[in-house]
Amino acid sequence: MTFRHIWQNILTTPDKILIICLLMLSLGSYTFIRTFFTVGPEKTAVVEVMGKEVLRLSLDPQIEPRQVTLGIEKGKAVFDVGHGRIRLLPLETKICPKHLCSRTGWIENPWEIIVCLPNKIVVRIMGTKKSGDIDFITR
Repeated sequence: MTFRHIWQNILTTPDKILIICLLMLSLGSYTFIRTFFTVGPEKTAVVEVMGKEVLRLSLDPQIEPRQVTLGIEKGKAVFDVGHGRIRLLPLETKICPKHLCSRTGWIENPWEIIVCLPNKIVVRIMGTKKSGDIDFITR
């Protein structure tokens, strides 16, 4: 059975219309999300330890890649920052036994987050809102 045979003989006209409408809806949704949820070039990584902000790092892609060290209660955490993104380098096994935070890898979008529960470290990205953007509220 070929695709052409299925398209002509098995699918009815309403099936074909449904498939085409779903494809158009998918492309429209993709365009909508890319338009309204993109972040401008001004991004900042906010690092919190125990709920308090301790670092604010610019994620400007024009800044040279760098490593930033943060002293924490049990040792030190090293962040790799560059090319508009950030990651947490692996901590010592005695400080963070499962290394889930470092396995998260690079984050660069506001909806991405790095969390290290044993050390109570949270890294989130804040972006600037473009004028005319829509605010969404979830309940």
